Amino acid sequence: MKTFEIDQLFHTTWESLKPFQAIAVLRLKNLIAAGINSEEKGRFKFMLLEMLATAKGIRLLRNLSKVQVLDIVEDLSFINDLWYHFHLKSIGESKSPEEKMHDCTFNQLVFADAAYSKFAIATHQNNPDVNDYLNELIAALYCKGIFQPDNMEQHKKLIESKLTLDEKLLILHTYANIRQFIIDRCPHLFPKPKIDLTEVAEPVYTGEMWMDLRYDLAKSSVFSGLEVVKSANLYEALDYLEKESKEKAHEPTGK
Repeated sequence: MKTFEIDQLFHTTWESLKPFQAIAVLRLKNLIAAGINSEEKGRFKFMLLEMLATAKGIRLLRNLSKVQVLDIVEDLSFINDLWYHFHLKSIGESKSPEEKMHDCTFNQLVFADAAYSKFAIATHQNNPDVNDYLNELIAALYCKGIFQPDNMEQHKKLIESKLTLDEKLLILHTYANIRQFIIDRCPHLFPKPKIDLTEVAEPVYTGEMWMDLRYDLAKSSVFSGLEVVKSANLYEALDYLEKESKEKAHEPTGK
Protein backbone atom coordinates (compact mmCIF):
# COMPACT_ATOMS: atom_id res chain seq x y z
CA MET A 1 0.00 0.00 0.00
CA LYS A 2 1.39 3.38 -0.98
CA THR A 3 2.14 5.73 1.90
CA PHE A 4 2.17 9.54 1.91
CA GLU A 5 3.67 12.23 4.10
CA ILE A 6 1.04 14.40 5.76
CA ASP A 7 2.18 17.47 3.79
CA GLN A 8 1.37 15.59 0.57
CA LEU A 9 -2.21 15.12 1.75
CA PHE A 10 -2.92 18.34 3.61
CA HIS A 11 -1.82 21.95 3.74
CA THR A 12 0.54 22.28 6.69
CA THR A 13 1.37 26.01 6.70
CA TRP A 14 -0.61 29.23 6.71
CA GLU A 15 1.51 30.37 3.77
CA SER A 16 0.15 27.61 1.53
CA LEU A 17 -3.48 28.61 2.07
CA LYS A 18 -5.43 30.77 -0.34
CA PRO A 19 -7.43 33.63 1.19
CA PHE A 20 -10.76 31.73 1.16
CA GLN A 21 -9.08 28.74 2.82
CA ALA A 22 -7.50 30.85 5.56
CA ILE A 23 -10.89 32.47 6.21
CA ALA A 24 -12.58 29.06 6.44
CA VAL A 25 -9.89 27.69 8.79
CA LEU A 26 -10.32 30.65 11.14
CA ARG A 27 -14.08 30.19 11.15
CA LEU A 28 -13.85 26.43 11.76
CA LYS A 29 -11.35 26.93 14.58
CA ASN A 30 -13.91 29.13 16.33
CA LEU A 31 -16.69 26.61 15.71
CA ILE A 32 -14.58 23.76 17.10
CA ALA A 33 -13.78 25.80 20.22
CA ALA A 34 -17.46 26.67 20.68
CA GLY A 35 -18.79 23.15 19.94
CA ILE A 36 -21.33 22.00 22.50
CA ASN A 37 -20.36 18.33 22.45
CA SER A 38 -17.77 15.93 21.04
CA GLU A 39 -20.00 14.94 18.10
CA GLU A 40 -20.40 18.52 16.97
CA LYS A 41 -16.70 19.25 17.46
CA GLY A 42 -15.87 16.11 15.47
CA ARG A 43 -18.04 17.26 12.58
CA PHE A 44 -16.28 20.62 12.47
CA LYS A 45 -12.87 18.90 12.65
CA PHE A 46 -13.78 16.78 9.63
CA MET A 47 -14.84 19.93 7.78
CA LEU A 48 -11.48 21.45 8.72
CA LEU A 49 -9.66 18.49 7.19
CA GLU A 50 -11.74 18.82 4.03
CA MET A 51 -10.66 22.47 3.76
CA LEU A 52 -6.99 21.63 4.31
CA ALA A 53 -6.90 18.53 2.10
CA THR A 54 -5.09 18.31 -1.21
CA ALA A 55 -6.55 16.25 -4.06
CA LYS A 56 -4.90 13.12 -2.62
CA GLY A 57 -6.11 14.05 0.84
CA ILE A 58 -9.73 14.35 -0.30
CA ARG A 59 -9.66 10.77 -1.56
CA LEU A 60 -8.12 9.61 1.70
CA LEU A 61 -10.76 11.30 3.85
CA ARG A 62 -13.50 9.01 2.55
CA ASN A 63 -11.92 6.03 4.31
CA LEU A 64 -10.91 7.58 7.63
CA SER A 65 -12.35 6.59 10.99
CA LYS A 66 -13.22 9.19 13.66
CA VAL A 67 -10.07 8.31 15.57
CA GLN A 68 -7.92 8.83 12.47
CA VAL A 69 -9.58 12.19 11.82
CA LEU A 70 -8.74 13.33 15.35
CA ASP A 71 -5.13 12.12 14.98
CA ILE A 72 -4.63 14.06 11.74
CA VAL A 73 -6.15 17.23 13.19
CA GLU A 74 -3.60 17.00 16.01
CA ASP A 75 -0.81 16.75 13.42
CA LEU A 76 -2.06 19.93 11.75
CA SER A 77 -1.25 22.05 14.80
CA PHE A 78 0.04 24.87 12.56
CA ILE A 79 -3.50 26.28 12.62
CA ASN A 80 -2.76 27.46 16.17
CA ASP A 81 0.38 29.31 15.10
CA LEU A 82 0.61 32.98 14.25
CA TRP A 83 1.28 33.99 10.64
CA TYR A 84 2.91 37.20 9.46
CA HIS A 85 2.08 37.47 5.75
CA PHE A 86 -1.02 38.95 4.11
CA HIS A 87 -3.06 36.39 2.17
CA LEU A 88 -4.82 39.11 0.16
CA LYS A 89 -2.02 40.52 -1.98
CA SER A 90 -3.90 43.43 -3.50
CA ILE A 91 -7.06 45.53 -3.34
CA GLY A 92 -7.53 47.08 -6.75
CA GLU A 93 -4.19 48.73 -7.54
CA SER A 94 -3.13 48.85 -3.88
CA LYS A 95 -0.65 46.23 -2.69
CA SER A 96 -0.37 44.48 0.64
CA PRO A 97 2.67 44.98 2.86
CA GLU A 98 5.42 42.38 2.74
CA GLU A 99 5.75 39.73 5.44
CA LYS A 100 5.91 41.32 8.92
CA MET A 101 5.38 44.69 7.17
CA HIS A 102 9.12 44.92 6.46
CA ASP A 103 8.55 47.40 3.63
CA CYS A 104 6.25 49.75 5.57
CA THR A 105 7.17 53.23 6.76
CA PHE A 106 7.02 54.31 10.39
CA ASN A 107 4.24 56.75 9.48
CA GLN A 108 2.24 53.87 8.04
CA LEU A 109 2.52 52.00 11.34
CA VAL A 110 1.45 55.11 13.26
CA PHE A 111 -1.79 55.43 11.29
CA ALA A 112 -2.43 51.68 11.12
CA ASP A 113 -2.08 51.12 14.84
CA ALA A 114 -4.15 54.16 15.72
CA ALA A 115 -6.94 52.73 13.54
CA TYR A 116 -6.46 49.28 15.09
CA SER A 117 -6.88 50.70 18.60
CA LYS A 118 -9.99 52.65 17.53
CA PHE A 119 -11.41 49.42 16.13
CA ALA A 120 -10.66 47.58 19.40
CA ILE A 121 -12.30 50.32 21.49
CA ALA A 122 -15.36 50.46 19.21
CA THR A 123 -15.72 46.67 19.40
CA HIS A 124 -15.46 46.76 23.19
CA GLN A 125 -18.11 49.48 23.37
CA ASN A 126 -20.39 48.04 20.65
CA ASN A 127 -19.88 51.25 18.69
CA PRO A 128 -21.55 51.23 15.23
CA ASP A 129 -18.45 52.91 13.75
CA VAL A 130 -16.46 49.69 14.16
CA ASN A 131 -16.58 48.87 10.43
CA ASP A 132 -15.32 52.33 9.51
CA TYR A 133 -12.28 51.88 11.77
CA LEU A 134 -11.62 48.47 10.24
CA ASN A 135 -11.66 50.07 6.78
CA GLU A 136 -9.28 52.74 8.10
CA LEU A 137 -6.81 50.11 9.31
CA ILE A 138 -6.81 48.38 5.93
CA ALA A 139 -6.48 51.70 4.10
CA ALA A 140 -3.31 52.38 6.10
CA LEU A 141 -1.88 48.94 5.32
CA TYR A 142 -2.67 48.61 1.59
CA CYS A 143 -1.10 51.36 -0.50
CA LYS A 144 -0.70 52.32 -4.10
CA GLY A 145 2.93 53.41 -4.04
CA ILE A 146 4.03 55.54 -1.08
CA PHE A 147 1.66 55.77 1.88
CA GLN A 148 -0.28 59.04 1.83
CA PRO A 149 -2.61 59.72 4.82
CA ASP A 150 -4.55 62.26 2.75
CA ASN A 151 -5.77 59.45 0.47
CA MET A 152 -7.19 57.30 3.25
CA GLU A 153 -10.80 58.52 3.13
CA GLN A 154 -11.09 57.80 -0.57
CA HIS A 155 -9.33 54.48 -0.12
CA LYS A 156 -11.74 53.46 2.67
CA LYS A 157 -14.64 53.70 0.21
CA LEU A 158 -12.84 51.39 -2.21
CA ILE A 159 -12.20 48.87 0.58
CA GLU A 160 -15.84 48.93 1.60
CA SER A 161 -16.92 48.15 -1.98
CA LYS A 162 -14.24 45.55 -2.74
CA LEU A 163 -13.87 43.40 0.39
CA THR A 164 -16.20 41.11 2.29
CA LEU A 165 -16.27 41.24 6.08
CA ASP A 166 -14.45 37.89 6.23
CA GLU A 167 -11.64 39.27 4.05
CA LYS A 168 -11.36 42.33 6.27
CA LEU A 169 -11.19 40.18 9.39
CA LEU A 170 -8.45 38.04 7.83
CA ILE A 171 -6.38 41.21 7.30
CA LEU A 172 -7.19 42.28 10.85
CA HIS A 173 -5.92 38.93 12.21
CA THR A 174 -2.73 39.26 10.19
CA TYR A 175 -2.06 42.77 11.48
CA ALA A 176 -2.75 41.65 15.06
CA ASN A 177 -0.15 38.88 14.65
CA ILE A 178 2.45 41.31 13.30
CA ARG A 179 1.62 43.80 16.04
CA GLN A 180 2.32 41.14 18.67
CA PHE A 181 5.60 40.32 16.92
CA ILE A 182 6.58 44.00 17.13
CA ILE A 183 5.66 44.21 20.82
CA ASP A 184 7.69 41.09 21.63
CA ARG A 185 10.60 42.38 19.53
CA CYS A 186 10.76 45.67 21.49
CA PRO A 187 10.37 44.70 25.18
CA HIS A 188 11.80 47.97 26.53
CA LEU A 189 9.75 50.19 24.25
CA PHE A 190 6.58 48.21 24.98
CA PRO A 191 7.03 46.76 28.49
CA LYS A 192 4.38 44.27 29.49
CA PRO A 193 1.98 45.82 32.02
CA LYS A 194 1.20 44.14 35.31
CA ILE A 195 -2.18 42.57 34.65
CA ASP A 196 -4.88 42.01 37.24
CA LEU A 197 -6.41 38.74 36.05
CA THR A 198 -9.64 39.54 37.88
CA GLU A 199 -10.27 42.54 35.62
CA VAL A 200 -10.97 42.76 31.90
CA ALA A 201 -8.53 45.24 30.39
CA GLU A 202 -10.16 47.90 28.23
CA PRO A 203 -8.53 48.76 24.89
CA VAL A 204 -6.58 52.01 24.85
CA TYR A 205 -6.20 54.49 21.98
CA THR A 206 -2.58 54.39 20.77
CA GLY A 207 -2.60 57.32 18.37
CA GLU A 208 -1.20 59.84 20.87
CA MET A 209 1.56 57.46 21.95
CA TRP A 210 2.67 56.95 18.35
CA MET A 211 2.58 60.68 17.62
CA ASP A 212 4.77 61.32 20.68
CA LEU A 213 7.24 58.66 19.50
CA ARG A 214 7.22 60.20 16.04
CA TYR A 215 8.18 63.60 17.44
CA ASP A 216 10.83 62.04 19.71
CA LEU A 217 12.41 60.46 16.64
CA ALA A 218 12.26 63.75 14.73
CA LYS A 219 14.36 65.42 17.48
CA SER A 220 17.04 62.72 17.34
CA SER A 221 20.30 63.06 15.42
CA VAL A 222 19.64 59.85 13.50
CA PHE A 223 16.13 60.72 12.29
CA SER A 224 16.40 64.49 12.07
CA GLY A 225 13.15 66.14 11.03
CA LEU A 226 9.54 65.03 10.83
CA GLU A 227 9.58 64.26 7.11
CA VAL A 228 12.53 61.92 7.56
CA VAL A 229 10.69 60.10 10.35
CA LYS A 230 7.52 59.74 8.30
CA SER A 231 9.35 57.98 5.48
CA ALA A 232 11.70 55.94 7.70
CA ASN A 233 11.44 52.16 7.56
CA LEU A 234 9.34 51.07 10.52
CA TYR A 235 11.86 48.52 11.83
CA GLU A 236 14.77 50.95 11.61
CA ALA A 237 12.71 53.46 13.60
CA LEU A 238 11.55 50.85 16.11
CA ASP A 239 15.08 49.52 16.61
CA TYR A 240 16.29 53.02 17.44
CA LEU A 241 13.41 53.63 19.85
CA GLU A 242 14.00 50.24 21.50
CA LYS A 243 17.72 51.07 21.91
CA GLU A 244 16.87 54.43 23.50
CA SER A 245 14.32 52.83 25.84
CA LYS A 246 16.79 50.12 26.86
CA GLU A 247 19.49 52.68 27.67
CA LYS A 248 17.06 54.75 29.75
CA ALA A 249 15.95 51.65 31.65
CA HIS A 250 19.57 50.97 32.66
CA GLU A 251 20.40 54.54 33.70
CA PRO A 252 21.19 54.90 37.42
CA THR A 253 18.24 56.32 39.35
CA GLY A 254 20.34 58.32 41.81
CA LYS A 255 23.79 59.35 42.78
